[in-house]
Amino acid sequence: MIDWYGTAGILVFYSIILGVGVWAGTKKKNNGEEEVMLAGRSIGRTVGILTLIATWAGGAYFTGIAESFFTTGLLWCQMPFGYSFNLAVGALLFAKPMREAGYITMLDPFQEKYGSRIGGLLFLPAFMGDILILAATLSALGVSLEVILDISNYWSVTISTMFAAAYTITGGLYSVTYTDVLQLMFMVFGLLLSFPFAINNVQYYPNDSPNSTSTSTIDWIGHVEPKDYVFWVEQMLILVFGGIVNQSFFQRILSLKPSLDAFNISLISATVCFLLAIPAASFGIVAKLVDWSKIPSWYSET
Repeated sequence: MIDWYGTAGILVFYSIILGVGVWAGTKKKNNGEEEVMLAGRSIGRTVGILTLIATWAGGAYFTGIAESFFTTGLLWCQMPFGYSFNLAVGALLFAKPMREAGYITMLDPFQEKYGSRIGGLLFLPAFMGDILILAATLSALGVSLEVILDISNYWSVTISTMFAAAYTITGGLYSVTYTDVLQLMFMVFGLLLSFPFAINNVQYYPNDSPNSTSTSTIDWIGHVEPKDYVFWVEQMLILVFGGIVNQSFFQRILSLKPSLDAFNISLISATVCFLLAIPAASFGIVAKLVDWSKIPSWYSET
């Protein structure tokens, strides 16, 4: 059964996002590549920090952290550490030289050194990476809307994609940046708003249950089997270094005003990105305390 109040709230939210995206598009002075792709290199400090955070701290970030903490514990909850180090390493090694060279995309230095053919070849893995990241984000969004509103995952993803495409086409990076900020604020507000309800409605295991979840018996940390050591390290390295070769990161760095210190802005973003993992992990903590056999819609095999 569709939750009409929830549906109305989602429609209002989407309308606000679309409105802000269209409004931000009015800041675009022309259709030149720097204006469309880098917002004329005019993004200020506060917006720059928030949009860099939003590059990684999206739906997949928050839901993934909660799920990882719930299913496998802290040791396998790698995203907060990996993505934060990712922003820090990107700031340390690439922010300053890329900005000083006046590049527009992350592929420009390769094309400058090796020619347009190599640049075109390197575009293919970059393109595929963006497609896969987009798929993960839309999947997280679709699942969230499916649970909250009881509507089809297919329609959740389709409608969300149409809205995002509409404001992106309208205003380029201006629209993307300002909607990034707004969406991040909504997500953080939503996490803080919903947590008291989650913690106050936990269906705890009874004390005499063999599965009683006394906080002293819960495996909060998790463990890494010896056979998984290499896999764990590989996953962390992918998070730390794999995200650097992502146009979204460089697009935000290169769009900042020339007078701003991109290095410090990136480090601030890395710190805040890590701190935002705390409210998300809190939901994983709550989930570990729940007696899921009392939840009618819970299917342990899924």
